[in-house]
Amino acid sequence: MLPRTHTLNREGQPIPDPQDLRIVWLEEGNGAALIESGSNPDSHTTLAIIPPWSGLEGFHGYAAECALESPLCWPMPDNPRLDQRIERASDFWQQFESTPDPFSLLQPQILSAYDARFTPSIQDDTADRQHSPNHKYFSIDGGKFPPRGMVSYQDSNEMILATVGLSLCPQPAVELFTDDPRNHRRIELAIRLTGDFGNSDDPPRIEQVGSQLSGLAGYPWRHFTWLGNGHTCSLVDVEPGCDSALLVHDAIISNLTTEPASPYLAPLPEFRGDPINLLWVIPITIIEQQGLQNTKITIDEVLGSRSLWSRSW
Repeated sequence: MLPRTHTLNREGQPIPDPQDLRIVWLEEGNGAALIESGSNPDSHTTLAIIPPWSGLEGFHGYAAECALESPLCWPMPDNPRLDQRIERASDFWQQFESTPDPFSLLQPQILSAYDARFTPSIQDDTADRQHSPNHKYFSIDGGKFPPRGMVSYQDSNEMILATVGLSLCPQPAVELFTDDPRNHRRIELAIRLTGDFGNSDDPPRIEQVGSQLSGLAGYPWRHFTWLGNGHTCSLVDVEPGCDSALLVHDAIISNLTTEPASPYLAPLPEFRGDPINLLWVIPITIIEQQGLQNTKITIDEVLGSRSLWSRSW
């Protein structure tokens, strides 16, 4: 589709054999590369790339045969980091064709960390903790990729719901907002509820909160954006008078606790070299949300008004 003057080989190139072509999606799901395999199984050529920054300032992608910038594509850059990213993504997706797959490896690590954090009195091995009566696990992926779950912990007065597996795939677009995306792109979400859970599971409320948390879990990949510390979102009918929520990094919550430091406050494990950030979903009022957005109030001021966060599980 390029004019002859914009191509490296002006006499044209043979059409690739479809059997030699494959598409490699980036791990975030917001970019892809078209790869042509060579006669040597270990050789291949990247024919085109649609990176995450496609669509910005008239740029739409790179093509190997492109010689000059045009509205259709730009020349393929000499960018080892981009090449490594594609190779890394290819390796990641191939791991799902083997057993155990990445989720099967990640899930028990997260559950073990949650069990140690939220049921500290249980000192049994990992397998026993996962079958604790205080631990309930259920799937929230609807049988579709990527696999995701949610786990609940409760005592007579409080309940915690936390996601399991969001961190399997890095969030999209983080690199467009920070120079260090690896510290922000993998997350899990958690919410803390109060109530009389000793006599009743309060099913309607729990199901509603779980449904909203499950919906929020897929938000970054549906809208090609990301969630991080200090971000706000919609969250209705969870706490009276609160129709929004503030996302707060677990490290900030841990610093506010009045309890002494303990191993149960340890962070979640790393995955593929990235830290996994646990973000707490804190119900807030519209006025608090506006104050946060206008920098008239701080995260610490919001948390300081809530006695719920004066101690840690």
